[in-house]
Amino acid sequence: MCPGRPGSNGCPSAKQGKAKLWVNTDADRFNCWVCGFHGGSLAPLMRSGSTEQSEYLNERTTGQSAKAVEVEKSRCNSLPPNFTLFGLGSSLVEAPYHRYLSDRGVTDHTVGLYRIGYADIGDMAGRVIVPSFDAFGVINFWSARTIWHDTKPTYKLPQSSKDIVSNEHMVDWTKPVFLVEGIFDEIAVGPQAISLYGKFMQPLLAQRLVERRPPMVYVCLDSDARVEAMSLMRRLVGYDLPCALVDLPGKDPGSMGFDEVMRAAGSAKHVTGSAGLVATGGRL
Repeated sequence: MCPGRPGSNGCPSAKQGKAKLWVNTDADRFNCWVCGFHGGSLAPLMRSGSTEQSEYLNERTTGQSAKAVEVEKSRCNSLPPNFTLFGLGSSLVEAPYHRYLSDRGVTDHTVGLYRIGYADIGDMAGRVIVPSFDAFGVINFWSARTIWHDTKPTYKLPQSSKDIVSNEHMVDWTKPVFLVEGIFDEIAVGPQAISLYGKFMQPLLAQRLVERRPPMVYVCLDSDARVEAMSLMRRLVGYDLPCALVDLPGKDPGSMGFDEVMRAAGSAKHVTGSAGLVATGGRL
């Protein structure tokens, strides 16, 4: 849906129920056929000051593609210092980490399934750490999330390439897969979810999707990432992969939980080709 020109009260299409926003992610152009708002950059469609807007503007300024930057980075092959699996530390030390995970609906079974740990000393102190493994069970990434509200940054990631398939060892490619932004979104949806650790699909994941051809690819990005979701849908359609955009109004998979995400996925419109993508209009 078009946000309307900056300084306006929004696009009339929001009240009329129309979906007339045209976006070309390849040419970096957009045009609203209702209010006439248009531009040669997609930045105005993104939330002002957001991470995705900063990344987009930085890429346009430097002329570097995300793929080129990722290729230059080394591969992650180890967990951060002081990583401790739950059950190996004292119950007193582990208590606040258990409480944080419990409050997020993460069960003991899930902790074991994802081999979640924590760090109580060092640079990662006060964070739960969720590893990622490749198809052979070898570490390929990790995400460390603070358990305290006043600690920044909220997440710490390795200074390594994101060109991985998150926890591929658990993915059953004969079943639908879900592309999500972060690791707790992945955990909420379950083993069929693959975290992008951001909003963009890296080459290895694209290659794996084309090779394995799952029966459906659900795009489950946060509600503030509609432009990136559109770009992702276009790529999937270009790969001739059946896909669907899951509508998450004002939420993310991590806060919705498994059942609510499955209900939303059940009502998502399936797209099986370019004609289907065009037919969805501005809903993407």
